[in-house]
Parts: sequence; C-alpha cells; structure tokens
Amino acid sequence: MEKVNKVNTMVTHEMAITSFSLALVGGYLDAFTYLTKGQVFANAQTGNIVLLGIAAAEGDFLSVVRTFAPIAAFVVGVLLTELFKRSTTVFKWQRIILAFEAVLLLFIGIVPLPDFAVNVMISLVCAMQVNSFRTTHGLNFASTMCTGNLRSGTEKLAEFIEKRNGRALRQSLRYFSVILMFIIGAFLGGTLAPKIKDSSMFLCAAVLVMVLVYDFIYEKYTDKKAVSG
Repeated sequence: MEKVNKVNTMVTHEMAITSFSLALVGGYLDAFTYLTKGQVFANAQTGNIVLLGIAAAEGDFLSVVRTFAPIAAFVVGVLLTELFKRSTTVFKWQRIILAFEAVLLLFIGIVPLPDFAVNVMISLVCAMQVNSFRTTHGLNFASTMCTGNLRSGTEKLAEFIEKRNGRALRQSLRYFSVILMFIIGAFLGGTLAPKIKDSSMFLCAAVLVMVLVYDFIYEKYTDKKAVSG
C-alpha cells in the first residue's frame, strides 16, 4: 500500500514535553555554572555583559576575559545553528542539535575540564538550544532564559483579563508553566550541582536523550496511524 500523508499532528519540538524538558535543562545549567563555575551565567548573556562592563571599568583584565568567553561562545552557537539550518536538507534537524548537545554535556561530565572551558561549552550548548527550539504550540518562547517568557505570559494574561479570551489564558499558562519548569531545573541545580559537580551533566544529557527518544517514538506512532487510518 502506498503510504498516505501523515495525520495532522503537532511536530514534537512544538509539544509541551519538549519545551518543559528543555526549560528544566536550561534552569539546571544556569544554576550549575553560577554555583560551581565562578558565578558565570551560561544561558542568557545579559548578566555576563553587565559583568564585562563592570570588570572593564575596574581594569580587571582576567574578569573581562572570563565573562567575554561565554558571550563569544553564545554567538558562535547561534551562528553554527543558523548555518546548519540553512544548509541542511535533513528532516527534523533539531534532532541533530539535541544529540550534539547531549554529547557535549556527557563530555563535560566525563572529562575533567577547567571552569573556563566548561562555561564556554555550556554557553555554546545553550545558544544552540535556544536558537533551535523557538516555539511551543505556535508561541515564541525561550528555554534557557525567562524574561521574554515572563513578558509574553503576562501579556497573554492581560488579554484574558480584558477580553475573557480562553485561548489567551491557556497561552499565558503555557508560558508560566515553562517558567515553572525553569525554576524547578534551577532548584535541582542548586541542590545537586554543589554535591556531584560535573557528574550532574549526565542528568541533563539524559533529559535531552529522553526528548530524542520520544521524538522517534512519536513519529513512528503518527506514521503508523496515518497509514492505517
């Protein structure tokens, strides 16, 4: 039998399990680098840019280098994902990005590295993640930072209050749910990272692998349902 078109289902990287899992990892990584790698933010670079300006004002060259490195790594991560996305014909290229992230985090967990190198690698991971997974249920969101999600969630809440729009309320709750998962990730990072250090990267890699496995299983399920239905 000739295979028919897939049923009208949501792509996996738009689903709640993906956005929630990535937000959990994002929160964990931010807590991990801040608590165990010299109080550097790996996810969103605003804090590092502020610290860079302060270090430059104080003439602290070492701190300038320490805070500039993750900023540069973030730029490289975004650049790499953009070039890969524009040049590849691979379906669901986000899978390759997830696999690459998981490998880098496993590498950090296995190989002893200086804090400087770990911060750079995690900034690279976060940049690739946030640039590859930009939407959830059609909504723009970020999995490695919360400011934009907080603004958008509040905006949708205001729309609900004004118009009693149930869809706006559901969208607002989705944003705040992503923020909650980020907080849970940061809580886990604050609890586990100081105790098990770099080995905790195995946990983050496992979450990313879980998302990958779910993606494959879900695709096979929808393919089978499309053929049979």
